[in-house]
Amino acid sequence: MTAKILLLVVLFIVPVILLYFKVIPFRYKIHTLTLVALIIGVIIFADKWSASKLGLDAEGVSNYWMPYVLFTIALTAVVFVFVKILGKKSKTEWQRDTHFLYGFILVSVLQEIVFRGFLIPELQSLINPTLIIILVNALLFAFMHVIYAHNKAELIGIFLGGVGFATMYVYFPSLILVILSHAVLNFIVVYYRFFSEERLPRVYGR
Repeated sequence: MTAKILLLVVLFIVPVILLYFKVIPFRYKIHTLTLVALIIGVIIFADKWSASKLGLDAEGVSNYWMPYVLFTIALTAVVFVFVKILGKKSKTEWQRDTHFLYGFILVSVLQEIVFRGFLIPELQSLINPTLIIILVNALLFAFMHVIYAHNKAELIGIFLGGVGFATMYVYFPSLILVILSHAVLNFIVVYYRFFSEERLPRVYGR
């Protein structure tokens, strides 16, 4: 159990700290996430995880598509509330921004493999109460976003989104559907310029 906890710290906390304090340059954030995902892929392959354990079985898609549609619509509405509250402006000429068009898909896939497909089963092997599993997952998901410039309202939004995604995956385990839902939400939040800049470490005395 201690080794598993240490592994989770190395995978989910250390990279964020290194990015936050610029030991790893901010421009390599996606590269870092990709490396973490590759390491997790090796672990999944070595431990011979089944498609069902990863939430990749077709039955999950056919059984759970409606809850994910309703969830995505509800969360989209919440994001638009934050857009109004924070006065966010949309991206201009986003159709020509290939980094935007392909980046949100890549990030959605990687984040869901890492945080839901891998982390939730690992937490389930360490923690019993479902509520604690969901909260720990959401906290780690929100912690990953501290490398970006945001205010407290955005952080709360990220945490609530993490609670939503974790809850959906725990009760409706379909990695394909949670990736699609996340991709829709990622498109919207990046389109409205959430999480587009790095958050500078706070300097003591300022």
